[in-house]
Amino acid sequence: MLTLFPKLSHFLTMTDSPSRRRGTLIATAVIVLTVLLAGPFAPVLSASDVWEAYEINAQYRGGVKQGFQELGCAVAWYNDLSPTEHQIMLHACVKHPKEKNQYYSFRLNMAYTVNKAGCIITRQSEAWFEKFEPDHQEQIKDMVMLMAMTHEGLLPASGNGIIRVGQTDLKINPASLTPGKKQELEVFRPGKTPLEGKFFLKPGTGGKPFAFEKFRFKREKISISFVTVPVLDIQKKYQSMAPFKDVVFGQGTK
Repeated sequence: MLTLFPKLSHFLTMTDSPSRRRGTLIATAVIVLTVLLAGPFAPVLSASDVWEAYEINAQYRGGVKQGFQELGCAVAWYNDLSPTEHQIMLHACVKHPKEKNQYYSFRLNMAYTVNKAGCIITRQSEAWFEKFEPDHQEQIKDMVMLMAMTHEGLLPASGNGIIRVGQTDLKINPASLTPGKKQELEVFRPGKTPLEGKFFLKPGTGGKPFAFEKFRFKREKISISFVTVPVLDIQKKYQSMAPFKDVVFGQGTK
C-alpha cells in the first residue's frame, strides 16, 4: 500500500518536557486515527524518519538590488515506495516582504517514476497552493520533481540538456552530474512567465550522491532562495507561529 502521508514524529517528538511529549504523542495518535478513517493511505510514524528543512530568503534584482531574509521556511521528505516508484513531499510558506499578513504557501505530496527521458507523476495525494496562479503552480510542481530526482541521484543523463517532467521539457545545464563533487545545476522551465531554477549541490552522505546547500527559483526580477538549515532551528523559529504551524508542520489549512 502506498503511504502518501508524512511521517510526523520527527517533528512531534522533539519537545522540551515529558509532559509536552506525552501531550504531543496523544495528539499524534488522534491525527493517525483521523487519517486512517478519512482516506485510503495509512500513515506509518517512525522516530527515525529524516526531514530536511530550509529557510526562505528573497531578493529583488531591479534598478536597486534588495534582499529580504528569514521570510519563511520549508520542509521536504523523500521516500522510496518501491524499486521503481519514489515519493517527494514538500511544504513551504513564505511571507510577502512588504505586504503585512500576506503569505504564499504550497503543500505537495507526489509519487513518481523515472525513465531515460525524465519522470512521470504516478500519484498525487496533495497539491495545495495559496496565492499562486495556475500556470505558476504547474511550474513549481515540475521544479519539485526535478528537485526530487536530483536529491535522490535519479536525474537521468541528457545529451541534449533536456529533461522531460510530465508533459513539459525542462532545459538543464550541465546535461549530467558527477556524484561526490560540489557543483551547480541550472534549469529553465518555460511558461507564460518562464521560471528559472538553480540547485547548489555538495557530496551527499548515507549513500546519497548529493545533498543541497541551497536552491532557488527565479521569475523575472524576483528570486526566492531555500537555504538548508538544521531541522531543530526551523522548529524553534517557526513551528509555533501562524501560518507556518499549519501549512508547514501541521495537517494543512483545508
